[in-house]
Amino acid sequence: MIENKFTLHIFSSITNEYKQLDLDDTSDMLTIFSVENIADISARKDNITKDLVLKGTDNNNQALGNLYDISRYSSDTYPTDLSHNFVPNKQIKCILLENQIQVMGGSLGVRNIKIDNNNITYECAIIGSLVSFFGRIKDQSLDKVNYGNIYYTWNWDSIQQSWSNGSDILYPTIDYGIDERVGDNINTWDSTYDIKNFRPALRLTKYLSSIFSGYTLDTSRIDTIIKDVVIPFNEEYLLKEFNYQWGTVTMPSYTYTSNLERISSFGRGIDSGRRTYSGNSKYFNTGVLEVYNPVEGAGNNPNTPYFELLDSKTKAPINFTYQLTLRANQTGTFTSGLVNIKDSEKINKSTFLYSQTINKTTSASQVYNVSVDIPDDVTLDGKYIFAIFKEGANNLDFAVNQLTMRFGGQGKISKVEITEGDQFTIKEVVPKDVKVMEFLKSVMTMFNLYLISDPSDDSKFILDTYSNYYKDTIQLNRSLATDWTSKVDFTNYSISTNINLPMAYKFTMSEDSDMLTDKYKNTWNEVYGQHVINDSQGTAEQKEQTVIFAPSINIQHSQDEKLMPVIYKADGYLTGKKKAFKSKIRIMYLVGRKYTKEAYQLTYRGQNYLSPIGLYGYASMIDAVNDRTLLFDLPREYFTKDDIQTDDTTTLYTKYHQQQIRDLTDPNLIIFEAKAYLHESDISNLDMSKPIYLQSQYGNSYFKILEVEYINSVTPATIKLQKIVLS
Repeated sequence: MIENKFTLHIFSSITNEYKQLDLDDTSDMLTIFSVENIADISARKDNITKDLVLKGTDNNNQALGNLYDISRYSSDTYPTDLSHNFVPNKQIKCILLENQIQVMGGSLGVRNIKIDNNNITYECAIIGSLVSFFGRIKDQSLDKVNYGNIYYTWNWDSIQQSWSNGSDILYPTIDYGIDERVGDNINTWDSTYDIKNFRPALRLTKYLSSIFSGYTLDTSRIDTIIKDVVIPFNEEYLLKEFNYQWGTVTMPSYTYTSNLERISSFGRGIDSGRRTYSGNSKYFNTGVLEVYNPVEGAGNNPNTPYFELLDSKTKAPINFTYQLTLRANQTGTFTSGLVNIKDSEKINKSTFLYSQTINKTTSASQVYNVSVDIPDDVTLDGKYIFAIFKEGANNLDFAVNQLTMRFGGQGKISKVEITEGDQFTIKEVVPKDVKVMEFLKSVMTMFNLYLISDPSDDSKFILDTYSNYYKDTIQLNRSLATDWTSKVDFTNYSISTNINLPMAYKFTMSEDSDMLTDKYKNTWNEVYGQHVINDSQGTAEQKEQTVIFAPSINIQHSQDEKLMPVIYKADGYLTGKKKAFKSKIRIMYLVGRKYTKEAYQLTYRGQNYLSPIGLYGYASMIDAVNDRTLLFDLPREYFTKDDIQTDDTTTLYTKYHQQQIRDLTDPNLIIFEAKAYLHESDISNLDMSKPIYLQSQYGNSYFKILEVEYINSVTPATIKLQKIVLS
């Protein structure tokens, strides 16, 4: 019997050092090589061995840093990660050789160290590089990925420049439903565009390069497919988080006595009560903070100065403090604090939103140091004055000193609307609740991508489409076929058909509830852009491929010629008010600049912004200009009159899935399973994308490799092959 020798080497990630480990029994060291699953096209595998047990030889103990020693210690500051500084809870690069030929590369992980009657053993596993990578990102969310520390500025220059430059951050013209104009004659459906709808979108290429940080990712085979694909911002509002005090408003001392004109309503005695605040934040208005002693139920003068935040969706912990002096000969219950006069024309005790109540029982003058906290989950959306109030009293004798409002605080989270000139990092604008694994799986499903380990470099991955990866089997390049005839045991084998395949395949986006996706679903009873393929030969239940992205539908109508994706809710179709909301994650092309026939007005904070313009950043899931779509099928209905796509060869299904489904559902398809005597060189040179040729006593054919279960060169491997059927 030929002696079969395995050797295992581990490599430092810090230095050029490596160690060879002693292997004992490798008879059950099964390795599975597989790229796809015949019954479930969404299941993609990688090679991984069963558990491997290493004996505690002197060599292994030294290489693995005497892990059995309960007093050992490792540190990131040491200049090596082998031997005495081996880190047990981290995987380390390794290669497995059979008779000096590499049959596998990946990472070695030590799971348990056991001592039985003074015999030391290490329970390990050699993990394929893809499994190792997916294990690393398994629980990671997109906002925890390292995108670098580049700061981007939100302003008009960066917005319009992004429509034609190569920046990772872009600003497609999407209608998120933001329109801060006020008034009875405002038409929210006209062509006016609030620049707060310009929200950051991140290129798919940047997502991929960041997710694979620490590895080399080769996307050269798909660059033309994904280069213009972006993932837009999906939160309800574009907010920036601060964890420090970011704003202060103060007011000088104010005294009110019976000798001054009584402040009997908001419209009287304004000069007596006005004190301009001093603020250190661009997020406030430039008006004044007003002090009032109002009469209960008094009317609101619309000219009354007030304090407000310029962006109404800001949420922040706010603390305001002041010193209140109630002079002599006054007793009773006094309420002081902030009053919102935005909607209320009357004032009474109940209109004090954030206030302090004081019960004064003595007739002597008293001083009160007051502190009021506004919770951080409150949106300070209003117009505020500071007031002091006593039921039944029209004239009070008081003084207010050192009134200060503090916004945010050390260690306290504020969520502030991004304003012009603010900077942000990518991590701040990516989806907060999307898992990297689900994101990556959805991208791969849309384009039917295969993630492959580079056989010459375990730290390098390649992304390729099904049709390109398998081009030599689909087109049957006989010159590249490997003949396994002499290796296969033809005395025992099995053949199965595709009768157990699903009766139907459904490819679809996720459902969402914006105005247009709701209308489309209610009209057609299906998700926009879904595709269903029925297989008359299938017997299993329908197989559904659903990606996490929801469809974005563009709209164009008589009042607005811009073709814009809709990501807002509404009372009905083009009726009522638009409502921003947190949407499912979206995906689209940023096609580039597009010009309008008529100029349209930009607005910001409810006011006209710049002069009218005649171009915008055109984004869509359907790019008729370049004959491509991000939908599995063409929709049954369009909501635009321009850029309508009628060629179904541009769909995701036709371009990236149709060939595979044809292969799987072909009535001549068979799955061949047998034992094969493969050598270490066969495994070392194994290329799953190339055809295999077999010649039996009954005939010959070419096959695609589905799976190889390999132990060693003296034990038969189990192979599973799919017959190549030419159209």
